[in-house]
Amino acid sequence: MCCSQKEIKTEDNYTFFEYFLRPTYDFRQEILSHGSEIEVISPNWFREEIQQIVAEMHKFYS
Repeated sequence: MCCSQKEIKTEDNYTFFEYFLRPTYDFRQEILSHGSEIEVISPNWFREEIQQIVAEMHKFYS
């Protein structure tokens, strides 16, 4: 685990991580590469950014 990553909580089907970083293009791509297996909880502005990207992707497949 990287020094900017901290495991917060583990449940049966989920693990919560906290990251201290500045989101880059590569980080966004890493998040998106996990598809529905990952959820951005906060910060809200980054969650909304990922939602917008996913909504734009959805238009291609609707």
